[in-house]
Amino acid sequence: MKKTLLLIAAGALLTGCGVNDPAKPEMPAEAAAFTAEATEVEYTEAETETEKTEAQTEEEIAEKTGPVKVPMKEQEALDKLCAKYGKEFKVAERNVQNEYWDEKPDILNVWYDLEDEEGRTFKAMIKENLDTVVYDGYAYVLHEKELYDETAAYIRSLMPEGKLWFGINSGVVPFETPANMNFDDFSAMFAANDGKINMSVIITGETEISDELQALQSGHTDIRPAELGYSLSINYYRVPQDYYDSLDDVVYGEAGIDRSRLERLTVG
Repeated sequence: MKKTLLLIAAGALLTGCGVNDPAKPEMPAEAAAFTAEATEVEYTEAETETEKTEAQTEEEIAEKTGPVKVPMKEQEALDKLCAKYGKEFKVAERNVQNEYWDEKPDILNVWYDLEDEEGRTFKAMIKENLDTVVYDGYAYVLHEKELYDETAAYIRSLMPEGKLWFGINSGVVPFETPANMNFDDFSAMFAANDGKINMSVIITGETEISDELQALQSGHTDIRPAELGYSLSINYYRVPQDYYDSLDDVVYGEAGIDRSRLERLTVG
């Protein structure tokens, strides 16, 4: 089976819902040319060459940092996503499927990195050049804290000691999923779509990982407790006492984590 790679270009700043003007053709970003009237100034060949180099540099920067170019049909898909939640979402990045097995699909998937009005980020999958949203990650944003609370309570039931650290996570559910579903419905949908939470247990001193957790782990990083339905990917670390004392009981994201002080443990 042959794996084919397709190189794509993606933008990197912010557009959003309903911002593309269909009447305007999509053009690549170009740096402004440096011009002047010949009667005002006479350029030498060297100055002209420098001018060209500066223009090329500006063009390269514009291509890398300019607003994300969203095709008209895909913009319609994003508008549907905004309408679903009654929110305005900004586009941070657009990435066309660049990896597939065997033959290239007729229609590629496009992953969008989006941001809501509060600065929370999530992903959505749209069909290339179509107004079709396949997967929606905003439901995860709305229920992320409840997922963490549920997971923390489960781990605490197996091992009361230690600090819990939830890394950067994301998840998606089908676009048809209702915007106003409750947490139980979301949790079930998250599990049905192979949802997974990445987390760590941090201990110090003579504390050991509980027998219950070790038995559940059984040498595997990923586990899927029946009590939760979705998967957990758990890492274990030992840290010095002073650093342990400085951590909150539950840590979210990378803020406050000094990886140089983490000693990785093998469990199960």
